[in-house]
Amino acid sequence: MNWRPITLIAALLTFSVSGNVSADPRVDSMNQVARQIAEQREREIEAEYFRLKPNQPRTSPKSAEDMAKEKAAAFATYKVSPRPQPTSSTCFQLAWDGAARAIQDQCSRDLRLSPQQWQAQENERIAAEKERMWQAEQPARRRVERHFEINRMAAEIESIKREAAKTPQQKAAEKSAEEEAAKKAEAAKRAKAAEAAMSREKAEALAKINVPRNVNPYPCRSGDWSLQGMGSCMNRENWEKQEDARVATAKERIYKIQKNAARMTKRKLGWDNGSFAPINQQAVVASAGAWGTSAECPSINGRRGVVMAACGSGSNADCQGHPVQTGCAYYTAQRRIATTNAPERHGKLTASRWGERLVCPDGQAIVSICGSGSNPNCNGRPSHIDCASLTTAGEIDPNVEVSFAIHAAESQWIPQTNWGTGISCPLGMVATGFCGSGGNPDCNGNVIELRCSAVYAYETPLN
Repeated sequence: MNWRPITLIAALLTFSVSGNVSADPRVDSMNQVARQIAEQREREIEAEYFRLKPNQPRTSPKSAEDMAKEKAAAFATYKVSPRPQPTSSTCFQLAWDGAARAIQDQCSRDLRLSPQQWQAQENERIAAEKERMWQAEQPARRRVERHFEINRMAAEIESIKREAAKTPQQKAAEKSAEEEAAKKAEAAKRAKAAEAAMSREKAEALAKINVPRNVNPYPCRSGDWSLQGMGSCMNRENWEKQEDARVATAKERIYKIQKNAARMTKRKLGWDNGSFAPINQQAVVASAGAWGTSAECPSINGRRGVVMAACGSGSNADCQGHPVQTGCAYYTAQRRIATTNAPERHGKLTASRWGERLVCPDGQAIVSICGSGSNPNCNGRPSHIDCASLTTAGEIDPNVEVSFAIHAAESQWIPQTNWGTGISCPLGMVATGFCGSGGNPDCNGNVIELRCSAVYAYETPLN
């Protein structure tokens, strides 16, 4: 026997249970037959259900409290519009139209009621109308509830029979699959909870880390729109956006360092420290081709270098025929390469006079230098530098996490008194600041000065 829900028969019963009676006796006969078939099927399903589940209690009637709640919810959906109190003209019109005497008398009685009495009478009428609607719905409501109950019983009968037809191997396989799914769900729940805890812990730790914000070295002022377009100044919005990114990156790096401090090895980069050697054994020299152009560290195999040496000129191109030259280093540690990201062109640091010291923001190194002779050739300025942050690239050792950091606290200014003679940072240091002269030694009596800061590699074993 098919115990699936008998929705078609239930649909056919809609006319009879809702109280609608067809004018055609043949339709009434069909409804009667359909109702009898549905009731017979329901009795069969109910009998089979309690045969398979003899200890299952019969459905108990609803409590008075539940019925009251259901009735109140239904009353809230019923729409019964209040009637306006009749007036003298209303009653006169009824008499004029020849309405029944009872209707006219009722109009006269309603006319004599006070507004409060009329409102009370209307409230009683509306309540009685809603009660009538509620009572009229009851057969259909009971039929729908009975329909859903029978459908539930039929579904459970099918489930019981399918379960009884399974072999022991199928039952064991299903139980094993359920247990595995439960284990995965529990593991996912624990992983999600651990991830949330770690996120909270990280957010709290990041909030406690203080990274000073740098001041815009050359803010755009009124009348500087042409300079802004050439990248010689930076407006407040762009500077704040750049600072937000730099501070967030610095906090992430400090958080990682703090988290792995117990397992971390800190080493200063140099030329001859075992694995801490430049990619090529000599620094790459970058030259400015003409006044007003930059000596920029080139990209080798997709890796940009950082400035660790510089040469400046006076009124002539004294650096082997070039106005400016830079020496660029490419450091490595555990097969991770200390390179730089692309410098922000609109964020270059520009000197307003000869002899002004330009210093990169914390955590950044110089990647290009532009110097002038007797005239301000660098976009109308004596000099400017581009700075960029250290990143990692190259072949990755899966067993070691490596990060690079520039320590501004370990910095020193290196002077040079002769034009055309280069100066280099000590081993394990990179250039983070620059001062250039014109035709005179304007940098504290020196022709150029280079600020050098220590670079460290932080290695953390991952296993």
